[in-house]
Amino acid sequence: MSKDKTQLHYNIIVLLHCLLGTTAFAFFCFYLLLAVIAGATMLGLRLVFIIIHPIKWGATLMNSFLFNVGLILLCSIR
Repeated sequence: MSKDKTQLHYNIIVLLHCLLGTTAFAFFCFYLLLAVIAGATMLGLRLVFIIIHPIKWGATLMNSFLFNVGLILLCSIR
C-alpha cells in the first residue's frame, strides 16, 4: 500500500470513531433527559406526604407546569 492510501484509511477510521463517539454521547444525553422528564411527570415535587407541583393530564396549573419545566432545564445543564 502506498503512503496516501494508508493515510486515507487512517483518516476514515478516525472520522468513524469521532462520529460514533458523538452519536453515543447524544444518545445517552437524550436518554438521561427522558429519564428526568419521566421522573418529573411521575413525582412532581413530592415532600414526604404532600405533592406540591403535580402534573396531571388536563388538570395541570400553569405555575406547576413552569416549575417542572424549570426543573427539567436545571437538570439538563451540564
